Formats: sequence, C-alpha cells, structure tokens
Amino acid sequence: MQEPFINSVLSSLGFRRAVGDQNPEPLATDVDLSDLTKVVSTLMSDLNLREADPSKDLPTRLKAGLRDCRKAVASLLSELKTAKRDLSESREENKRLQAEARMRQDRQDWCSPALVEFPPETPKGIYETTLKVLRGLIGGSASLSDASNADRFPVAEIWTLYWCLVHASHAAVKAATVARDENGISRDFLAKLESETRTSPIFTGDGGKLQVAYNAIFEQSEPGMKEAAVGADILLIVAGQGLVPNGFARLFWIQAKKARSGQSPFTLNYAQENGDGLQVDALSKVHEPSKGAFGLYMQYSKDLPYVPSVLVGRLPRGKQQPLTAKLSDLGIRLPELLVGHAIVASEKFGAFADTSEILAYLDDVAEKKPLFIVSVTAERAMELSQELAGNQLLSTVTDHYLQRFGLSPERENDRETPSQDRGMDFDR
Repeated sequence: MQEPFINSVLSSLGFRRAVGDQNPEPLATDVDLSDLTKVVSTLMSDLNLREADPSKDLPTRLKAGLRDCRKAVASLLSELKTAKRDLSESREENKRLQAEARMRQDRQDWCSPALVEFPPETPKGIYETTLKVLRGLIGGSASLSDASNADRFPVAEIWTLYWCLVHASHAAVKAATVARDENGISRDFLAKLESETRTSPIFTGDGGKLQVAYNAIFEQSEPGMKEAAVGADILLIVAGQGLVPNGFARLFWIQAKKARSGQSPFTLNYAQENGDGLQVDALSKVHEPSKGAFGLYMQYSKDLPYVPSVLVGRLPRGKQQPLTAKLSDLGIRLPELLVGHAIVASEKFGAFADTSEILAYLDDVAEKKPLFIVSVTAERAMELSQELAGNQLLSTVTDHYLQRFGLSPERENDRETPSQDRGMDFDR
C-alpha cells in the first residue's frame, strides 16, 4: 500500500525513474528503499495517518490531517489575536500610568517646598511671623514644606489661593530684576495670579477651583487724575464660600513699592505723597479690619526670592518718626498675610455680607481709588450666588469706580483701548 506513495515521493525528489516503472533504469543515486519506507512511515505517523481507517485511501487521510492542521492554525491565530489585544490594553494602561506619574510630578513641581522655603540668611522676625501665620492655617507644628500638602488646609480653595499667590510673587520678583516701576511689576504679578488660577484645576481636580478677574482701571482715567485720586495700587476682593468665614467677602487695599537701589530690600519707605497728602494716611483710612477691609504694603525687590508685606496698622506713625520701617522685623511674606487674613475667623475681623455692603463701604471711602481692581472668588460660590455669575462682582465694582472717574460704563465701552477685564470661566 505504501509503495505507490513511496514512488511518488521519489519522483517528487527528482529521481529519473521511480521504483515500479515498466522500463526500470538505474536511479540517479543509491536509495535504500527500506530506510525510505521508515521515513514515510514516520511522516504518516506525524500526520496521524498510521491509525487511520484503512478503508480510506491516502488522499482522504491527508485531507483529514490538513483539516486538523488548519484548525490548529486557526486556534493559534485566535490566541495571537488575543495576545495582540492584551498587548494593546497593556500599552494603554502603561500610557495612563505614565500620564498619572507626569501629573504627580507636575503637581509636586507646582507646589514644591523649594518655592516656599526661606533662604538661610532670612531675618528671624519675618521668618517667625510667616511661620506662625502658616501654622495657624495648617496646624500648630507644621513646617513651611507642609504647605505642599493640600489636605492640611481647611478647604482646597485656600490651598489653591495660597499657591497661586506663591507663583504670582515669584513672577513679581522676576519682573523686579528689570527696569520696571511698581505698576509694571504689579501687572506681571496679577497676570501670573490669573494664569495660575486658570491652570490650577489640573492639580486640584474637582475641588479648589477659583476665578480671578482684574481690571486696570487707571488706564481708563486721565493721567492727571491718577496721582491725585489713587488710594492704593490694588484693590483685591476675596469672596466666596470656602474662602471667607462668616461672610461673603474681604477687601485688601495693597500699595506696592519697589525697594530702592542701594538700600536693604527690607527697608520700606512710606513717605510718598499723593494729591491729598501722605500715601500712608490714605491707606490707613481704608484699613478697617472690623469691617473686613485691610490696608497693607508689599515691596518688590530683585534681591529677595519672595515679596515681604506689612499691614499699615503695624507701621510706626509718630510725628518725629521717619516714615521708614524694617520689614525684616515687622513684615510677613505676602501669601501668608493675604490668605491668613482672608480666612481667619476672629471677632476682630469682620466680613462684607454681600455686594451692596461692599459698594456702601466704597462710597464711604469714595476718594480712595485703586489702580487695579482684582476679584478672587471660589467657584463653589458661583453655584450659591447668581450675583457672581460672569464676574458680576468685578463688573459692579468697576462700574462704581468708572462713575467716580466720570466715565460711564457706556463711555468706557466706546473707548479705543479695550477693557483690561480678564475674567474667565474655567469650565470653558
């Protein structure tokens, strides 16, 4: 039964005559037929043909073996497809893990302890005051590096505001290294504060979202009006649930100074006059902590990696007293001062209940006008008060001052210079 098959194999191997030909001729090579029979038998065994039904001819059994091979190949292809799918899923998971790792690293960089650590040569006074206020925010035994931990802050919005102010302060320090006046540095400070609050949701997730909007109102007044009317460089309004306890908003009148060349970066000179007298007097008149309004100085310097500040109420004011102060003794770092006084719950510190109370207060101090108006609001406040929708708080206060400058909102809209209103909605 195997001989025809053997003949066929020999022929396919290229021998000139196969065994069993009618006209046999010598083979082209010596072949041991018994050995070849063993090879074929082994081949048939590998194809599962040895135990096959002897009633079936060899082609039928070969077809059956090929079907089995095809099934085996199909099974292997299916396993390969599964393996490819698993590999693809594994790659996607790897990408996700890498993205999470980058996000963790970016967050660590954004709130790095190195950004808030003081240099070794920092004066004891400003260091201890800053640390004391920070511990009031995050815990009595905290260190400066603990500010990186959002869980140590009362709410996520406060942590976000703190770190946005840290980054804004670094931007001001950078701006102070070039030849700029206080207004130019303040612009960089506010622009950075705005941009950081816009990107902060990347690091805070669903919690801790803030809105910042500001208006460079002095650009909408005549130059001669600026010096005489200004009560402070910046009016910062901090508002919203989660930021201000037992109320709606607190106000910060901030006078920016640039350290004088040749003097200590901690030496604050506050003998500046405006059209109505001393600048410090104007700032003192709006400093009413019991109502929720605070007046303060901050000083930019290219020689310090942070912005020192001081409440106007702490400055010496005797008649024979030179109008200078050592921020190394009296000062506190700006983020700690602003955040600490924005959120502290104290019988000494009040808060404005709503926008109407803010406007009534601004009417009482009508002659004191800011160069910049800034509003910082917790996003959760948007859900609780329609009054804040679309940065209505900033718009309302801005319109109030436009009228004080003799510019109606309609006239302001007709000006060639576009409004500097930079409010933004983080959901867009």
